[in-house]
Order: sequence, then structure tokens, then C-alpha cells
Amino acid sequence: MKITATQIAKLAGVSQSAVSKVLNNSPIRISTDRREKIIQIAKKYNYTPNRAAKTLKTGKHNTIAIIVYDLADAFANECINAVEEYLDTTYYQAYWVSCKHAHKANQDPIEFLQNVSQTVDGIVIIHAYDYITDSDIMFLKRTTNFPIITIIRKVPGNRISSVTIDNNIGIHLLMDHLKKLGHTD
Repeated sequence: MKITATQIAKLAGVSQSAVSKVLNNSPIRISTDRREKIIQIAKKYNYTPNRAAKTLKTGKHNTIAIIVYDLADAFANECINAVEEYLDTTYYQAYWVSCKHAHKANQDPIEFLQNVSQTVDGIVIIHAYDYITDSDIMFLKRTTNFPIITIIRKVPGNRISSVTIDNNIGIHLLMDHLKKLGHTD
């Protein structure tokens, strides 16, 4: 049987607000006995918070969308793993989104981005040049001020944060390293 916070409140003889504060470890003046009773009831019935209700109340999804063109792309998967590794240290979870199908279905990229942005707190776009243009990203940012970060692409201007690689410097460092090892070809 799935139990709600309202049912826990009735069983514990407290308000729903008290249940919420105790289970979220928020400050509340409540006796140790009542606090323990709430926790025990929640454990007994394997209580899990209703994410939809929490989202309605807080306006946060605790989810970050990671958009790639194709989930089969090896480099994109390395980036996804790195983002997820970081998210593991936060209260956020990752939501992977491939835009390949939307592209093949001729879905408008702006509509695609707007749909994704309604269910997450931020978007990370890894490359995805094949479908999402810089102007699509700038339009979403300009019209919604939604948090967006790009990886392996730099959107013109300074409104979109990005993580990029300077291939030119990388090649020079590689060539210098090979020369120091004595390679001439």
C-alpha cells in the first residue's frame, strides 16, 4: 500500500506540514517522540515523496536534461558520464535526451527545446549541431532565460555558458611533445 504524507499525518496525529518538515529534515518545533513516530510510520509503509507534488510546490524538478544528437555517440557518452558523475554529488538527476528522432521527424528545434525545458531545471547540450542551431539556443535563452550550458560548442555572445576544447592549442602541445621525444616525421 502506497502511503501519502496526509495519511502519515493522520496516523501520527500531527499536521501534514509537520510530516513534510520532519521528513525533509527542516527546522520544526516538535517533540522527539512525535518526530520518531513520523519517521517510523514512513519507514513501515515505505513512504516515498510524490515528485509531482513537490515540483508543484517548489517549482523545481531536480533534473538536468543532457541533450545529444545520438546516444550512440562515444564522445557524447563520455560527456554524459562526466556530467552524471558530478550530479551524483548533488540532489539532481540526469535526463538524457536524444534529438535524432525529433530531427528525423522534422520537429521544430525551438519546440523541442521548449518541451524539454518544461520538465527540467537546466539543459546541457553536447554538440548537437546537426539539429539545434546556435540561434535556436539563443532564442530559448532570450525568451525564457532558462539555464543552458553547451559542451563542445561555443554559442556566439556571452549569454550561454560553454565548455569547449581548443583544438589548435591541443595540436601544438601534441606536436611539441612528439618533437621532445625525438620524432621528426
